[in-house]
Amino acid sequence: MEYNRVRMTVDGCPISLTCYAVEGTFLCKADNIPPNVWATHATGATRDEAQRIVLEQARRLVARSRVARKFRRRSRAAS
Repeated sequence: MEYNRVRMTVDGCPISLTCYAVEGTFLCKADNIPPNVWATHATGATRDEAQRIVLEQARRLVARSRVARKFRRRSRAAS
């Protein structure tokens, strides 16, 4: 079984990226996405395809968490 785990940064947030092959299908998982330790998964015919999809999803989760934090800060400041 082909297996690879790396630590990387996505838009300033550290994540763990795990990719592996099972019966010709590549699976990729990104986890430890701050601040709520989210995880996202993707599959693809190649490792690059699965990794590209999961990194796009991770970027969206990071962007969404930043918007939510910004909104919470504004809400607290208005209170």
